[in-house]
Order: sequence, then structure tokens, then C-alpha cells
Amino acid sequence: MTSKHSRSALIAALAVGACGLVAVPAASAADTQYFVQSPIVTGVSDLTPESAVLHGSVDTGGNPAVAFTALAGADFTWTAGVNIINSGSSNATDFIEGLPASGSSSTVWIGSKSFSNAGADNYSNVEFELDPVSDYVANGGTPGSDVIFGTSMEIGTGPGLTSVASSVGAYGAAAQRNSSQTPLKPGTKYYYWIVDQPGTTDNAENVNVGTAASPSYSCYPTPYITQYLPTAPVQGPCVYQYGNANGVDFYQSPNGEFTTPPLGEVAVGANAKVSGNQAMVRLTNRSGFLAQMRLKLTVGGKAVAAARVKLRPHVDRMLTLTLNGAGVQAAGRHASARIVVTANSFGQTLKRTTITLVGR
Repeated sequence: MTSKHSRSALIAALAVGACGLVAVPAASAADTQYFVQSPIVTGVSDLTPESAVLHGSVDTGGNPAVAFTALAGADFTWTAGVNIINSGSSNATDFIEGLPASGSSSTVWIGSKSFSNAGADNYSNVEFELDPVSDYVANGGTPGSDVIFGTSMEIGTGPGLTSVASSVGAYGAAAQRNSSQTPLKPGTKYYYWIVDQPGTTDNAENVNVGTAASPSYSCYPTPYITQYLPTAPVQGPCVYQYGNANGVDFYQSPNGEFTTPPLGEVAVGANAKVSGNQAMVRLTNRSGFLAQMRLKLTVGGKAVAAARVKLRPHVDRMLTLTLNGAGVQAAGRHASARIVVTANSFGQTLKRTTITLVGR
């Protein structure tokens, strides 16, 4: 997608999609912008303390084009809360939908000039974004410094609405090592939304629309160049955005919201009963998620036992640790031992970090 900063500035100025306002400058000729319905969010699945799968629906603009004339100073009401306002002093002709379906030979317009899509691939850039509600509110009702950007998706242009989904965050140490995503915060309420930039094609070139002595390069789709600028010198490939002549090419959905569940904790019994060199410690997983960690017991800063722990959600069990000689001696005098977490796969905390070794 284009720069996050330029997109954020655009949305702040025009509130595209968020409040349904789209500015249409006056034009003497057709000013094709291919307005589409604003995206919507439809729910969250696979929710964990640090990850989620976000769902939504986007309009890629591949429906038949509808032309209309916005009268000077008129407010044109369309679907999905989109209003198109012509703030100019003369009428403006524009289009709704009509973006070329990917791979088709359908007719497409730039201004008042029509041409064939000629089988080009066309798509929408779609991205989920989310922000803790506290950060959003503190920033005056706009995304703050903690905003998370999901992976940008290229959705082929087609008719109707397209369902989209994106995984955000990463739950567990292994997932986080293998992911570029920022983990979500456990027990946190989030706002999330979709940003949709429809009408993109990579089948485009920069061409000189000026003169050899005073070149001026513009990006146009290759079929448009073939039909209208066949002798124009080509500089190189570019990415063309249909309908962005006035900078209005991003649509943002209304916010959805969800709350991540807390990580929970693992409770530890106060005493470890020791028989011979075996110490029994009671553990209770008070989390709704799997707990998996490595522990060691230390007495006076020296390790006396170690064990791997794996507890299903809401499970209570006895953990057996094998003490070394120093640990057996410590149990004989009912010494206090510290529990040290050496690895933690899913992040739950221990309710207690010291126990008493009770030997017989």
C-alpha cells in the first residue's frame, strides 16, 4: 500500500468511509473515480490472549459501472453510508463501480476516454488495522502510537462483495519467533477496521506526455497507452490507481471491537513433600489455555531440581521433581526453595515463586 502517513492524513482530512464523506471536485469533463462501497468488519475468530483472526467484507468495484452527474454543490447519497459531495461551482460527471474485473476485457474509463482492460490483472489493496481502545481514545479518537498494521492483501477485482480475513498477533513463544506480527496484549480491548484501496493495476507504464526537450512523465495502464499514446516514450513500469486523480482512493470501515482474554496464572502449593529424593509439588492451571514451561528449584541460589511442565487448561496435578544431594539435605531442614521459570511457551505467570521443602 502507499505510505501509511499519506493515507492517515487523507482519512483525517476527508474521513473516507468512516463517516461516509467523499469529496468530488467539479470538472468540465468526466472525472472518473470509481467510488465503491465502504468495507465492513464482520467478526473475530480464533481469539487468544495474544492473537486473533479478523474477518470482513470489501467491495472491489467489479460491478457494472453506473455513471451519474453530481450537480454543483449537491450531496449525492449512495449505499453503505457513502455521500458524494460536489463542492464545486459546476456539475461533475463521475462513476460508481465499473472497475475492470481482473483478467477481463471489460471497458474501463480514465476521464472521458474508454478502453479495454485487455486481460490485465487488477486488484484492491486491503489491510486490517487495530489499536487498543485506550490508545485510540487517548489520541483523540484516532489511531495512536500503538496501532498494529496487518499484512496487506491483494484481492482480485470482481463482482459483488469479497470476504477477507487476516491473522494478527502471535500467541506463544514459538509462534512469535516465526512471525513478523506484534503480539496482542492479553486482557485488552481493541478497535479494529479495514482499509481498502480499490482499482490497482501493475500493468502500467510511465510515459512521457511532455516533449523530448521538456519531458513530463505520467503513469497510465498499458492498454490506455496502446490506444491513446502509442508513440509516447516509455520510462518504465509503475503502479496505476484508477480514480485517484484527486487523492480519494482509500476507504475505511467503521470500527469493530473485541477483547483479548487474560493469560491467567499457574498456582503452586506452599509445600513440596519430599520422600527420598522425590519432591511432590501441586500445580493448578488457572488459565483457559495450555501452560507449558520449564522450571528449576534453587536453594541458596544453587539448582537442586528441574522439570518440564505441561498443563491443560483448568487442570490440577502433582508434579514430581527429582532432588540432587543438596536438595535432599535442604528438605531435611525444611528449607525454602525458589521456583525459577527457565522457559515459558505461553506466558502464564506463577502465583507463587517460593515453596518449603518438607522432608520426612
